[in-house]
Amino acid sequence: MADFWIKVEKGTPDKPEILELADLLNIEDPDTITGKMIRVWSWFDSNSENGHAPLVTKVLLDRLTGVTGLTDALVKVGWLVKTEQGFSVPNFERHLGKGAKKRASDAERKRKSREKSQSCHNKSVTEKGLDKSREDKSREDKSREDKSAKANIVLEVFSHWCNVMNKNMSQTKLTAKRDKAIRARLKEGYTVEHIKQAIEGCSRDPFSMGQNDRMKPFNDIELILRTGEKLESFLGGQTIILSPTEASAQSNWHEEDLGL
Repeated sequence: MADFWIKVEKGTPDKPEILELADLLNIEDPDTITGKMIRVWSWFDSNSENGHAPLVTKVLLDRLTGVTGLTDALVKVGWLVKTEQGFSVPNFERHLGKGAKKRASDAERKRKSREKSQSCHNKSVTEKGLDKSREDKSREDKSREDKSAKANIVLEVFSHWCNVMNKNMSQTKLTAKRDKAIRARLKEGYTVEHIKQAIEGCSRDPFSMGQNDRMKPFNDIELILRTGEKLESFLGGQTIILSPTEASAQSNWHEEDLGL
């Protein structure tokens, strides 16, 4: 008798014989047949040395699986052979019995040995590159932090515009055009405070707020920040002079951050 396990291939549920058995027995789900076959193979593995079970009857095998006609169907598809003494499983030694299990165990042991050897090699290579990977990760983390900080600044400016212009932030979106305009002016050296003052200057301009012949407001942040000159027009002629600290901070706004 064999051990307490049997070898089942991953592709077994998709074998043509499984589908044919399901059709012969009028069983809708072929996976049901796979389960019944595991019962049949397990029984032969536990009760037979070579796949031949003398004196076993069709009634016993059908009762074993709970499917009337399964034994005849197995004979028809070639997965069971009727003999004068009983029934036998073809190619038993290939998949069942001690010989098949020994071969499967040996193959698994060799596979694990190869994986262990490869793992040791990979570990050596990994350790050599570990420092470089950490440095790369550190640079990536800093880059993410920088981008996150810049995104927060853009959101601060956008939120200020929404508040000044009485916009509903749940219905007003930071579109690509608005985001690009804010980032472009920051890159040119205008500070967050300059931009906020320009937004407030626009809110005090009757024409921009809708008191014009078209009765239409022209106060979108994308319009206010369309160019540096447009921004300055809302500052009331204020001269823009950056302190060394402000100039240094604004120098961090690069082309790749703007998507230009």
